[in-house]
Amino acid sequence: MNNNFNTIKNELDKVQSLILENNYLQSKYPDKKEELELGLYSLKSLESEMFEALEKECVNIKYGNICH
Repeated sequence: MNNNFNTIKNELDKVQSLILENNYLQSKYPDKKEELELGLYSLKSLESEMFEALEKECVNIKYGNICH
């Protein structure tokens, strides 16, 4: 795999961890749910952009196809 793919994948892993953390915080702090949902929306948007970037690196991670 190329370096760009690895970099994007590592950053995507971090974003997905933040999404999980955000979901946990929403359940722990229901009074902050609105604020956390705004952050979650941004994280989901970033996650989507990163999936697109991976596809541009000629990687279709959905089906496990790597085309180099």
